[in-house]
Amino acid sequence: MSEKAKKDAYAEKVAPYLADIQRYASHGVTERQLCEYYGVGRTAWAAYKKRYPELNGALLRAREKLHAELVNRAYETAMGYEYTETKEDVYTDKNGDVTSKKTTTVTRYAKADPGMIQFLLINRFPSDYSRDPQVLKVREETLDLKKRLAENADGEGEI
Repeated sequence: MSEKAKKDAYAEKVAPYLADIQRYASHGVTERQLCEYYGVGRTAWAAYKKRYPELNGALLRAREKLHAELVNRAYETAMGYEYTETKEDVYTDKNGDVTSKKTTTVTRYAKADPGMIQFLLINRFPSDYSRDPQVLKVREETLDLKKRLAENADGEGEI
């Protein structure tokens, strides 16, 4: 396919829908699903991301938004939160005709989730709350050794 045909396909299948693509991606739709929905091959999609910074930027912004929302929701779940429930009761007579409606709004509290607290502590602060501190220490030492080996390969000294 020629460069002009590729650009025309992008202009026809992707460019007019950038706002929608960003919205879908920010709600967790994967790039594979976006490719299928918009009828774009995955190889072409990857090329479009490299060639058109507006597409790549839209996807990055969507991913950042999704990440922030997930972290915030995880924090709310861990700490507990208030929410409102609205219930509408409908009263009918013998014939089934609606005689009245009553709407009740109740504020409730979701208790803190200890499992989510543990998950956030272990994953956000691994040096303080690791399940296995020895494994963490070994990983850090391995990383340090790899860095020193890379430096040595560059001719900067010995291990």
